[in-house]
Amino acid sequence: MMEGLTNFDSYFSEFKDVLSLERKITRERWEGIKQCRKEFFENENADPSKSPHMDREVAASWIRSRSFKVDHRSFERAKRLTRKEYDGFLKQNRLLIDTAKPLFDSFNTD
Repeated sequence: MMEGLTNFDSYFSEFKDVLSLERKITRERWEGIKQCRKEFFENENADPSKSPHMDREVAASWIRSRSFKVDHRSFERAKRLTRKEYDGFLKQNRLLIDTAKPLFDSFNTD
């Protein structure tokens, strides 16, 4: 298994309830995204925008990052919050989240 995919799965399973993507994440879609990610990192010609599982903004971001020579392995991982810390963060920032979410949701033009 490619390094990082296990962490990718654990982040998803812990925070899937707050992900706000274009489409819902099903197990089938999640497996498709993982496969697309694996192919993207293993093949410099892979195009994630051709995957039916990828959101177009995410695929464009991956392509943009690659064109700028961003190495996904060079980033330090941010501290992972416990569920209690995460819930506290949401509570502390609820006004900002509730205010900004409709704006961000309006960016989806489909």
